[in-house]
Amino acid sequence: MAVSSVDNSSAEYVTIFSSSLLRAVFEEAHNSKRFRVIVADGRPRMEGREMVRNLINAGIQCSYTLVSAVPYFMPEVRGYTWFGCIYSAGD
Repeated sequence: MAVSSVDNSSAEYVTIFSSSLLRAVFEEAHNSKRFRVIVADGRPRMEGREMVRNLINAGIQCSYTLVSAVPYFMPEVRGYTWFGCIYSAGD
């Protein structure tokens, strides 16, 4: 169900840090859809590096940036969605 929320229009998705759920959704969506993921990361854990490594190994096009840089590139991104978490209605 969450995979259907990933658009098939070469959109860019922004996520913060690392999330095994989002990684699984992106990997599943990558089988049938075209998109790019931007991972924003921050201290102290710098977990986003692991997320980028896993997504690149799955063949997903990724970019990596620090959370502090997000306001600078967001106005230039077209078709973005900010994923912090995914909720299910139980369907």
